[in-house]
Amino acid sequence: MMHGQNHIKVINVEKPKMKIIMTTVELKKELITKWEKGTRVSDLAVQYGIAKSTISTILKNISIFSIV
Repeated sequence: MMHGQNHIKVINVEKPKMKIIMTTVELKKELITKWEKGTRVSDLAVQYGIAKSTISTILKNISIFSIV
């Protein structure tokens, strides 16, 4: 520790945490079906309260779910 310097430790700082979303296979199938029928990703995001990026990731992985 260097002399003459004050070190301040900040505790209890609240950071915005990522919301962890558990999606079921049924929900993913429903999202994919609605998207294939023409519902926009942004509309699905609002309807289900899920981030657009999460829905986009689900749609990107359609081939995985089409097997199920």
